[in-house]
Amino acid sequence: MKYLIFLLFLLGVTQQGISQNVQDYYAYIQGLEGSGQSGAAAYLKGLYKNIAPTVYLEKDDIKFYGNTNPKRLISTAEDIPLNEKVMHFTSIANVELIVINYSPESDIRLIYFSPDFIQQLTSLQYIIFVPAFDVPIEKFDEIANHLNLPSNVIKLVRVSKGE
Repeated sequence: MKYLIFLLFLLGVTQQGISQNVQDYYAYIQGLEGSGQSGAAAYLKGLYKNIAPTVYLEKDDIKFYGNTNPKRLISTAEDIPLNEKVMHFTSIANVELIVINYSPESDIRLIYFSPDFIQQLTSLQYIIFVPAFDVPIEKFDEIANHLNLPSNVIKLVRVSKGE
């Protein structure tokens, strides 16, 4: 019994510092590929990297690439308050991926999505935080917790690997 308690203690100690809410983008992709879900991995990589209907929130402006039924929403952390305005210009029901970029000048701070905005994101599957500087993934746990996203939304952090 005391060995079991000791083992549980060690497991608890080794779990500290590991994110419980967000995952590393690259590790997540490798996990999908390693578990025979290469189609899902390819789809996510394509949605993130390839041309897709996209709405951009930048500098107090909303821009569309492709049609007005975007599959992807891209913003900087500073411009995410524009999320309220997006709903007035387009349907966001088809958005499957939100990408939030953090510049070196950005604070790793809480961002906010209104409940109305979240409710409109009926197809959302992923949110990817992309810092342009070294930051532990765990720093995004608090941000992810405050977004109040549905539990099925996968939260990822893509730390630059020189791409």
